[in-house]
Amino acid sequence: MDSRLDIIVAIHNVQERGRHLQEILSKEFRSDTQFIIVSDSQFDSDHLQVRQLIDGSEYCNAKFLWGDFGSPGDARNAGLSASESEWVCFLDSDDEIDLTQVQSLVSEAGKNDADVAIGGLIIRFGRQQTENKYYIDRHLALFDNLSLTPAFTRMVFRKVFLQGVIFPNFKMAEDQCFVLDLFRLTPKVHCSEIYFYTYNVGISLQATKDLVSLKDLSKSVNYIFSGLRFSVLEVRQMAVTMIIRQSFTFLSQVGLNVNQTSLSVWGTLVKVFALYPIISVRSIFLIKNHRPPGVS
Repeated sequence: MDSRLDIIVAIHNVQERGRHLQEILSKEFRSDTQFIIVSDSQFDSDHLQVRQLIDGSEYCNAKFLWGDFGSPGDARNAGLSASESEWVCFLDSDDEIDLTQVQSLVSEAGKNDADVAIGGLIIRFGRQQTENKYYIDRHLALFDNLSLTPAFTRMVFRKVFLQGVIFPNFKMAEDQCFVLDLFRLTPKVHCSEIYFYTYNVGISLQATKDLVSLKDLSKSVNYIFSGLRFSVLEVRQMAVTMIIRQSFTFLSQVGLNVNQTSLSVWGTLVKVFALYPIISVRSIFLIKNHRPPGVS
């Protein structure tokens, strides 16, 4: 039998995402797989609605947590704390997961004695038939792959290796911070072209880039900047690439508006180029020329 797996799902705004969660929970799956559903809301009625969706599922084996966590990161951290399985992975409540394929990836990870296994990623546009499949580019170093496409949801993790690794309480870019903190611990990694995760792009369920989210994006730039202190060269390179990508994303959203937040991002960007000019130029070249591998 394959190792036991917990799939952690943090759900906010159940009024919009509840139907999709119901679709996820309606699929028949193996007895050694468990969902950990984390309801993040300040309203008891939302938690009750999520509880009813779980109870109404014929096949679902789920553990239910609820609270006013305030961010996807803190909700996922609660799910991690509740997990007692050997392996864990994460599912965003507006995406999709293939339960058979994810267990296949867990099996591969176990056979290769890996701490982290990275699978392929299906990008679906508007929940229509248009989709691309992306996997680790063998022509790029692993850390370059991760800096360009962190996508922690395409990974499965040996739970014991995540001790001390948490998500920051950001609404945006918390995934990059998590990946950076994880890989500074130099896990043993297994890469696979097993496609178990589908990321839905351009649907109404996705979070908008509101003012709070943009501020969190700027906070993530400073958070990632702390990664430059790590001694592993590859992690330092990954951090620089992430800072430049996130800074450009933030500045493209705020435009010419000058405020304390945008000045902070500009300041961090200038410091990165001043401290690490060669790595920074390399990162810009990497970002500009990157074309994710895969088949349409």
